[in-house]
Amino acid sequence: MPDDAVAAFCADLNRAVRASGLSLPHLARRLGLDRRLVDDTLAGSIDVPPGWDALVAPLLHACGADPADLELWRRHHARMAAQHDKGPSENAGPFVS
Repeated sequence: MPDDAVAAFCADLNRAVRASGLSLPHLARRLGLDRRLVDDTLAGSIDVPPGWDALVAPLLHACGADPADLELWRRHHARMAAQHDKGPSENAGPFVS
C-alpha cells in the first residue's frame, strides 16, 4: 500500500506536470525516463519516495519550473522523504494488546 506522504507528494507533482501541458510520453522520451516509472510516480502508486535527482527535478525543470520553484519543490520532497522515513505513527492503527 502506498505511503500517504508519498502519495500526496506524487499527487502534487502530477498536478504540476499536467499544468505544463506537456504530454507524459514526450516528457519521458525527452528525459530518457521509463514511461511506466513516470506514470506510476504521477499516479502515486509507488511506495517509496521518488528520486529527486533522477526523476523529480528533471520533470519539474522540463515543465518550466524556475530555480525558486525548484527550491520549494526540493523542500517539499525533503519533508515527504523525512515523513516516509519515520514510518507509520504509533497512533495510526488500532490498539492491539
